[in-house]
Amino acid sequence: MPLFSNRSLKLFFSFLSFILFLGDVFSQQSPNPSELKTSNKQTHLAIHDILGTWVSADSAKAEIEFVIPYEGHIQIKGIKHGVGDYYFLCSKDSFNVNGTAPNWPPYDCTLNLTSKNTLEIYFYQFFYTGYTTAVYTRKRD
Repeated sequence: MPLFSNRSLKLFFSFLSFILFLGDVFSQQSPNPSELKTSNKQTHLAIHDILGTWVSADSAKAEIEFVIPYEGHIQIKGIKHGVGDYYFLCSKDSFNVNGTAPNWPPYDCTLNLTSKNTLEIYFYQFFYTGYTTAVYTRKRD
C-alpha cells in the first residue's frame, strides 16, 4: 500500500505551486531596498528642481524643506528617523537621489520626482527588506 495516495500528492503539489506563485507575485510588486538603492546609484536630479518646501499628500499635510546647509550637500528638514536629518551628495548643479540619515543601522531614502510638483520618497533601513513611501507636493505660495 502506497504511503501517499495520488490525490494527496496532487493536492500537496497544487498547494506548493500556489505558494510559489504567490511568492513570485509579491516579489515582483516592488524592489527590495538594496535593489532600489543600487539601481539609482547614478541617478541625479537638478538642485533647483528640489529646493524649497513640500507638503505631504496625506491628511497630515506635514511640511518638509530641502535646503543646502553647506557646500556639496542637500538636507531634508522636517523628517528625522535616526539621530539626524537625511543628506544627499551634490555635484555642481545636481545631486544623487539616494540619501542617508545618521544612525546604526543607517536610515536611507531614495527620491523619485514623478512630476515638477510631485515627489515620492522611499524610506528604508539597512538589513531590512521593506520600505515605506511618502508622497509630497510642492508648496505653492
